[in-house]
Amino acid sequence: MILEMTRKGIEPDEITYNSIISCQCRDGMVNEPISLLVDMERGGFPPSVVSYNILLLGLCKVHRVEDAIDVLVAMVEKGCRPNKTTFVLLVEGIGFAGWRAEAIELVSALAGMGTISDDSFKRLKKTFPLLDGYRELSLSELNP
Repeated sequence: MILEMTRKGIEPDEITYNSIISCQCRDGMVNEPISLLVDMERGGFPPSVVSYNILLLGLCKVHRVEDAIDVLVAMVEKGCRPNKTTFVLLVEGIGFAGWRAEAIELVSALAGMGTISDDSFKRLKKTFPLLDGYRELSLSELNP
């Protein structure tokens, strides 16, 4: 689609790229958006945290958690800082992909580091009702 746009003299921008990435991820086609991030950068639009968040969510929805973690690492290496939404999406995605214990452990660690807000923690508690007990257990281990 991007190629077709440029052939017609229409230059895509960050919003165009993010929209296409979102549509493809929504439809479970997560390989294409990975290459779109590269095209996006070549076109003068470095992927933003929004671009990466869309892809992370898409990867987690198709249970490609390891790939999502690789994208997170690449995101950081390219100098794009994750935000609170990044971490919430990743925790939820990991949990929904069947890695509930790891998701609970991750959210507990993120909350302990102050990386996610209380509002985000409340949102995640709805998804993972056992989170409070796990958080208390983790905090007691940190403060013997």
